[in-house]
Amino acid sequence: MKKLPGLAPLVILTIFSFPVHAALVSWGFSGTINSVSNYYPTDTITSIGIGDAFSGTMVFENTTPGTLVTIPNNYAMTTYSNAIHSLNFVIGSSSFSGPNVADSVLSPGETSHIKVYQDLSGFTSDAMYYNAGFFGNLDGLSPDFVGLTTFPPYGTDLPSGDLLDTPPSPALNFVIRFRNSEGNITAQMNGSGTIAVVPIPAAVWLFGSALLGLLGLSYRHNKV
Repeated sequence: MKKLPGLAPLVILTIFSFPVHAALVSWGFSGTINSVSNYYPTDTITSIGIGDAFSGTMVFENTTPGTLVTIPNNYAMTTYSNAIHSLNFVIGSSSFSGPNVADSVLSPGETSHIKVYQDLSGFTSDAMYYNAGFFGNLDGLSPDFVGLTTFPPYGTDLPSGDLLDTPPSPALNFVIRFRNSEGNITAQMNGSGTIAVVPIPAAVWLFGSALLGLLGLSYRHNKV
């Protein structure tokens, strides 16, 4: 059998690239818009209304280091900066993608963050917040902030450390804010829906399978 110097390094590279992808988690979400608030009469959203659907996917790194801030007898907040690799969604027929590095709403140097809020007072629920800036346009307005919030059942403690692989609750709150060219917040939409784990796009795995198939074909060809 002849050696395959061209394919061997590629196969090795593919095999050793799998652990890198193991830390990525993908969640899918969908729901409906519950409210649309327009703050500037000259800059209003008219193409999206109450009852319109939204859906999207979020991919994040579950081993991103977090920064913990604790207020005794009040709350503990762990922030995972730039943990979100992608957060893409559609409202009606309008598409949006993020994170947007030019976003100015989050902290300096952040394109996105995930925050785990742990209540220490006993009066409110724990929650997870996923925030990012976005690319896109709706009725001439650009989104500057999108937030996803999940609330686990009351009394459930969210673990600290690595981010969760599965949502703490299937229930989702959704908010998106828009700004005009002058930087004024002009509109906001709120919605609710569900969120769940979805498979990471299988391109890498299919690529690996294809390479193994090529190896098999090459082996049979050279054997003949």
